[in-house]
Amino acid sequence: MTRRIGRGRLCTRARDERGFVGGGEVVLAGVVIMVMTTLVVINLWSVIDAKGVVTAASGEAARTVVESNGPEGRERARATATEIMQRRKGLESPQVLVNDAGFGRCARATITVSANVPLFGIPHWAWMPQRVRVRSTHSEVIDPYRSGLHGEALCGADAGDE
Repeated sequence: MTRRIGRGRLCTRARDERGFVGGGEVVLAGVVIMVMTTLVVINLWSVIDAKGVVTAASGEAARTVVESNGPEGRERARATATEIMQRRKGLESPQVLVNDAGFGRCARATITVSANVPLFGIPHWAWMPQRVRVRSTHSEVIDPYRSGLHGEALCGADAGDE
């Protein structure tokens, strides 16, 4: 920095580096915080995306069971859910559980789909999990007025009405 002293004489003052150490530490801390925030956002988005895929797979599998023409719908539901989850790369050990109380009018089909989502992390940081398990359950009732099924539609019948 220069300034005038008296009549036209210039005087220069030496600059020192006071305050740089504190500023440098803040810059380094900011970089670390930015990297950690980026990791959290990436992992969070990965889990949200996987949850959407697993939810879609369970919904489509339940719809497959309900729209099928018989008990073979269970295997078709497993195949449908597995196909949907294979489209999303990176899901580990997907599982499809089909729970239905037989196939008939008013029967409830419940599909549970789950998978592991690997997380991006920094090696040797034990506090960060390596993977997260996401799960979705979807349940539907077979149409009571559906054609092609035997028996009466007693879904909403109250026992006291008879």
